[in-house]
Amino acid sequence: DETGLVPLTRLHEFEKQGDSEAPEDNDSESTDPGGELQALTLEFSDYPAELSAEYQGYDIVTVQEYGYLAGGDEVVVINLGDETNYFVETTIPLTDPDIASFADLVIDGNYLIALYPGGGEVFDLSIPALPISLGTFIGTYPRHAVVDNRLVNGENETTLFVADYSNGLSLYTITDDGVQARGFLDLDIPPE
Repeated sequence: DETGLVPLTRLHEFEKQGDSEAPEDNDSESTDPGGELQALTLEFSDYPAELSAEYQGYDIVTVQEYGYLAGGDEVVVINLGDETNYFVETTIPLTDPDIASFADLVIDGNYLIALYPGGGEVFDLSIPALPISLGTFIGTYPRHAVVDNRLVNGENETTLFVADYSNGLSLYTITDDGVQARGFLDLDIPPE
C-alpha cells in the first residue's frame, strides 16, 4: 500500500516462520483488510517455571541463560539454562533498604540497571549468575536508562543516561569506584 508497511498478516506469517529478516513487500500479494483472518498457533513450554509467591514480579529482563526479575526490594536471578528446570539462582537485595518495590530493569552491555521511585542501582553482570552492585543514584521517577561506552582522551568512559519523568535527563559516570552524578539536562515541563 501507499504507506510502504508490510501487511499485518504477512508479519504474523514471518514471525511463525522464525525468519530473521522482514519479508520483502510485494504489491502482487496485497492483503484484503476485509478478507479471512489466518489462525495462529501458540506453543508453550511443557515445563513451565513456577516461582514461589514470595517473589513479586514487577519487570523481567534476560541475558544469556539468566533472567533478572524485579522482585519487591531485590533482584531475583533465575537460571534459564535448562528449559526443563528453571530455578532461582540467587537473590540480590537492593542497597537502599527503604525501597519497597521498583518497576523497571534495563540491561545494557554488561550492566543491569534497577530503576525505582527516587533513583536506581547499577549492577555489573561480568558474572551473570552473580550481579555485583556498583552503586546507587538519586533521581525522582526514572523511566529508562541507556549506557554509553566510548574512548575519551584514550581512556574508556562509561556514561549512564537516565530519562527521569520529573527530572529531565540525568547523566552519571560508572567506574569501578561506583556511580557518580555528572550532570543533568533540565527539560521545561509546561504547567497543566
